[in-house]
Amino acid sequence: MSRLSPAAFALSLAVVGALLSGCAIGPNYERPQDLPDAPAFRGDEVQSDEPFVEELPWWQIFDDPALVDLTSEALANNRDLAIAAARVERARNFVGVARSELLPQIGYDGEVGKSDSSENAGFSGRSRNLFVGVLDLAWEVDLWGRIRRATEAARAELLASEAFERGVRLSLIAGVAAAYFEL
Repeated sequence: MSRLSPAAFALSLAVVGALLSGCAIGPNYERPQDLPDAPAFRGDEVQSDEPFVEELPWWQIFDDPALVDLTSEALANNRDLAIAAARVERARNFVGVARSELLPQIGYDGEVGKSDSSENAGFSGRSRNLFVGVLDLAWEVDLWGRIRRATEAARAELLASEAFERGVRLSLIAGVAAAYFEL
């Protein structure tokens, strides 16, 4: 019966550790169950399916054209809202990039050249045309779930940035309306 030498044992332990470190450990993400709605709040007679206040046009709530103009101008010219919208677009692009790693990658390269041989090198002084073309095709099998997890993380980042943009929009509208009514 032969025993492994300490070096061979350490090497086999390192190989097993490297293989196991690539595994996606843990359960897949599952969305939490929705909590039941409260039966009623104090003072509420009937629950309705009305949209959020920020989704309603302001002229239906206050019926004030000056407030509508101020709110529209604030939404069009606010830098924080523009930054939040840019972050949403960037997160949307990251989802596409993360998802694209599941697809085969195709690449190409080409080169054209002309060489003139010298009579000193023993050739008869003729020219040669050189054409080189390379086509690459690569595809990574997502065996351990690295690409799927990266795509899930990018989608979560997209949802978070969309919620942040919505919060900035709501805060801006509320601030404009509060300042208008204080004046």
